[in-house]
Amino acid sequence: MITLYDAYTCADLDDVTGIGLPEQLQMQDVALQGLYQVGTPLCEFASELGGLLNVHDDAAVISPFVAEALYSMSKQYLWYIQETGKIDLLPAVDSLKDALRLVGQRWQVASTFHFQTQFRAWFLQGGS
Repeated sequence: MITLYDAYTCADLDDVTGIGLPEQLQMQDVALQGLYQVGTPLCEFASELGGLLNVHDDAAVISPFVAEALYSMSKQYLWYIQETGKIDLLPAVDSLKDALRLVGQRWQVASTFHFQTQFRAWFLQGGS
């Protein structure tokens, strides 16, 4: 779902006025609402997952597809923060990053995603 919504989060500027067409803006609104609906439970899942993996240290039961979902959502949140300047989603990004780090103990792809997310967050905060 994250990938599907991602395709519509930016209204293409096909109109000469520099504003997306009404249909594009409507689809953008649907996509942003959809990301919020997916992101909230995914962040809750990331927190629960982090708690379980910290206690049991058994990332072997986690699918590598979890890493893709965690990374995709953190990427969307960082994009939103960059576009709006609103930092209220930073705690959610941190939760997703922590879960990626823990899943990365089992799946290399999660470690790569964790690094990319850390870099994006660092860059977003001015690179210092």
